[in-house]
Amino acid sequence: MKNKNLIILSVGITIATITPVTHAKKIYPAEIMGRDLDYFGLGRLGHVAIATTYMTSPQGMGKNADQVIEILKEDPVGQINSISNFKSRSKYWGSKYGIADRGVIGYQVLVEANHQRWWCPKYTSDTKYHIGSGVPNTGQITECGTWRCDTYVWWAFYSQGLDTMPGRIWLPKNLFDFFPYYNDERFAIGLSEQSLNISVNKSLENVTAEELNVMPYEEFQMIMDAPPVHYVTSPSTVQMQFAYDSNLNDVKREIMIDRLIADDAEPDLVRKLLNLYHETNNIELKNKIVQSLMLYDQRHRSVTSYIHNEQPWLKAFFAELLNSKSLNSKVADDVIRGFIDTHPAEEIIANRDKIDQWLPTTGHYSSIMLKYTLVHKSKELQHIYIKSIIDELRKANNSDLDSYLFGPLSIGYQGSGKNLLEPESKQVVVDYLKAVHQKYTPQGIEKNSNDSHRITTAPYYFELIKNMGI
Repeated sequence: MKNKNLIILSVGITIATITPVTHAKKIYPAEIMGRDLDYFGLGRLGHVAIATTYMTSPQGMGKNADQVIEILKEDPVGQINSISNFKSRSKYWGSKYGIADRGVIGYQVLVEANHQRWWCPKYTSDTKYHIGSGVPNTGQITECGTWRCDTYVWWAFYSQGLDTMPGRIWLPKNLFDFFPYYNDERFAIGLSEQSLNISVNKSLENVTAEELNVMPYEEFQMIMDAPPVHYVTSPSTVQMQFAYDSNLNDVKREIMIDRLIADDAEPDLVRKLLNLYHETNNIELKNKIVQSLMLYDQRHRSVTSYIHNEQPWLKAFFAELLNSKSLNSKVADDVIRGFIDTHPAEEIIANRDKIDQWLPTTGHYSSIMLKYTLVHKSKELQHIYIKSIIDELRKANNSDLDSYLFGPLSIGYQGSGKNLLEPESKQVVVDYLKAVHQKYTPQGIEKNSNDSHRITTAPYYFELIKNMGI
């Protein structure tokens, strides 16, 4: 029997209890906030978010923060919520500062965090992230982002040259602790400290599914991040074996698939995931495979070998799913996007009845993002789906949802100029902007202070008017 090279790692983690005080302290934008959160199948990792508020320029960074921008395993994945909501959902850790300034850099952290909400973000329990992106000339989504709460916060800061995640172990608590100063709404005093030392002398090759199921997350992640030099078999091959292993819990099987897509090191990856999809009866796993194959297509759409050899399989796969008799709400978004991304405009038009059948099941946020992608597939689809977007926005009457049109469309007009939309489509948008104008004026915001999203959407409303030249 061959001797395997095992990775031996150790990490010291200090868990401290902090005591709240009764008075409140100002929290400024671009500061970090944390609270407890249990992750099913992984344990207690915690949750972090970035403090924010209404502003139209870096001059607003001196205001009190009253909201957070965060990633949640909910619909939508990227959210802006009130600080009071954040504090009420679980045990609150406090807020910290000392990384970003209260000027241009801090402002750009918030701008990037908000832009990532518009690029169809997908949730992952893994630490491997993918940055969402769009076409600068249209605001159309090209690649969906893939985030966990801490990787999302980390990227917002890192995009401005600020690295907030020290060491090898990526955890919300570690990111929170990296910020040097507590606001005095909490004392940064450890009343009870417990040192947790983990020594890992394992690799994925020498553990069982049952051992992974009960393994603390810190140890699990260290094994997942073990350098390939420590493996006899390729890490991706072992990850694929665990993805197929029904004894491994669903969350960790999904992490295996997320890691396979992120690293893209396994030969015949598309075929193997398609086989797993057809072999398993596990609905959650099927949903994860559909999402992962959609993301894989986005990230390889310019790779010639993929286009010729593998994309035809995915084109047929998404067409088959779109024509199925039932799609659950969790997967409909990924099926529609996979179909749109792998098919030309004429085939989309031919299947529009099926797309329109499933769009309402995705929820308003996904629906608007999908329709905005359809707008830029052809002039015929532009006319159809600009009107459909506006009809849905009128019906939803949701100020936050409005930003999912105002933001990307403003980016498109800024990049392309006044001819981005055909005159008829542009007029449909103009009519809507006029209809909701009062909502986003200072008077309209003050009149309905319960609608916290009016104040965060207003800058994008007026930016769109400016960029459209109306």
